[in-house]
Amino acid sequence: MRDAHAPSMQDDTDLEKLAKRRVQARFGFAIHAALYVGVNAGLFVIWMLTGSGYPWFVWPMLCWGMGILAHGITLWIGPDTRAEQRAIERELQRLRTTH
Repeated sequence: MRDAHAPSMQDDTDLEKLAKRRVQARFGFAIHAALYVGVNAGLFVIWMLTGSGYPWFVWPMLCWGMGILAHGITLWIGPDTRAEQRAIERELQRLRTTH
């Protein structure tokens, strides 16, 4: 049962806005990942064409990879995710039982 004071996500407009934000977040991640692959492939090719000495291309790959990982985690547990909604619902339930 929902609390009368709890925000309702039943309104189609609210659901559409949430769906749009979630889809945009996934598209943003896909673009980020595609750029990561493309740029790092280019850096690898440059490294190969310039004599294949010290593998310097690994450093931008690792650093940017951490950014990609963080971006992916926010899709899983960040704002506007199902995980966030479940956590909010659990907290509301805890508050209802203690107050």
